Amino acid sequence: MPLNKFAVPLLALPRPAKRVVVVALDLALALVSVWVAFYLRIDQTGLPQQQQNKSTSTFWRH
Repeated sequence: MPLNKFAVPLLALPRPAKRVVVVALDLALALVSVWVAFYLRIDQTGLPQQQQNKSTSTFWRH
């Protein structure tokens, strides 16, 4: 099975190395989930554009 090809070497790692793998995976998934949330919220990929309308500029002044 293809899963065993990845699982066996990971399970053979020492505990600190497994912890590093889990922390790195958690960090990557957190960044991806934040990006997806922003994408769904503003419906735009990439960096934000320099456009503002009156309602948002007035909102942030208060």
